[in-house]
Amino acid sequence: EMLGAPLQSMRDRRQLLSFARAASALADGLVKQGQPAAALAVVDDAIAETESGAEGTELAELLRMRAEILMTLPSGDASSVEELLARSLDCARRQHALSWELKTSTTLARHLANQGRHDEAYRILLAAHGHFTEGFSTKDLQAAEQLLKALAPTP
Repeated sequence: EMLGAPLQSMRDRRQLLSFARAASALADGLVKQGQPAAALAVVDDAIAETESGAEGTELAELLRMRAEILMTLPSGDASSVEELLARSLDCARRQHALSWELKTSTTLARHLANQGRHDEAYRILLAAHGHFTEGFSTKDLQAAEQLLKALAPTP
């Protein structure tokens, strides 16, 4: 409730970078409250705003979030999830946004692992993780490392 009105105000004033970030925060909160349909609506709105030529620096994260939300739904379509994550990875790579690439690769690896595609998941995540030379205490890198350990092929 606290983010709804400011979100509209940001849009009205064309503060689109703030809008995309606030939409991400609102969607995350809605998912945590068990409202995935409302979260999807918020993310879809932010994606539409971003794809229409608005501030695009958050697009990779918004696409990843949409895929994450779909993964929580019982009717989540695996091919739609993979398509969104592929778009997110492409966007992150074009922007040279390593942190968005890592987050998306982690989500994709988790999705692939849930489908039994462990080797593919490991290779994708290892490639994204390999770009980093510092920051290993961050939440995203720690999550990636934990998943890599779980996916690592046994000798």
